[in-house]
Amino acid sequence: MAIGQGTAGMSFPRRDFLLAAAVTATGGAIMYSKGLAAMLADGDHSGHDMPMMGRPAYVDQAVEVFSTEKRALVSAMAETLLPQTGTPGAIDAQVPKFLELLYDQWMAAPEKQLFDRGLAETDRQAQAAHGKVFADCEAAEQKVVLEKMEEEQGDHPWFNFGGTSVADDQDDIPFMALFKEITVVGFFMSEVGAQQVLRYDMMPGNFDGDTSLGYDDSSWASVPFM
Repeated sequence: MAIGQGTAGMSFPRRDFLLAAAVTATGGAIMYSKGLAAMLADGDHSGHDMPMMGRPAYVDQAVEVFSTEKRALVSAMAETLLPQTGTPGAIDAQVPKFLELLYDQWMAAPEKQLFDRGLAETDRQAQAAHGKVFADCEAAEQKVVLEKMEEEQGDHPWFNFGGTSVADDQDDIPFMALFKEITVVGFFMSEVGAQQVLRYDMMPGNFDGDTSLGYDDSSWASVPFM
C-alpha cells in the first residue's frame, strides 16, 4: 500500500497524515486548559476547522482583542514567569501574542471568564501591595505579587489529587496554574523557545552499568520491589 493511501484505496493526503500524527503525539500530554486542547486538536471559534499547528505561524496572525492595558498586563505577567536572562524571555518568544490569540480564537466563554477574573485579581493585588497596576510595578514587586497569588491558590480543591479529580471541573482550576501552563506551552512552541532554549537529552539521569546487587535485590532496580 502506497504512503498517502488508506485501506481499500482510500486516499489520505500526506499533509493531513502528518498533521494528525503531530496532534496525536501532542495529545499524550495532559492539558488543563481547554483552549490549549482545542488549539492543538480542533478548529477555532471563528469557523476554522484546522488546528493552529496546521495553519500559518501565530506570530504572523493579526489579533486585536486585548485593550492596551490588558496587553501590557499579560506581557508583564508572562515575562515575570519567563524573564530574559542568559536565554530569551517570554516577550522575546512573543508569548503575549500567543496568549491573546488563544484567548480570541480557542478559549470558550467559561475559560475566558476565569482568565479575566485572574487578570483583574492580579492588578487588584498589585494595587493593594504597591499602589499601582501590575505592569507599572518593578520586576521584584511583580514577582512577589504572583508568588502571593500562587500561594493563596494552593488550597484550591483542584490540587486534591487524592480526592476530586483535576479533570472534574476544568472551568474552575486555579488561575495561576492555567496562566503558567499556557505561558510555558506558548514559549516552547515558539521558534525562539524551541531553537534557543529547548534541549533534547537522549538519556536523562545517570546510567550505572556496574551496580552490585544483594541476594534479595531485583536485577531491574537497585532495591527490591516488595
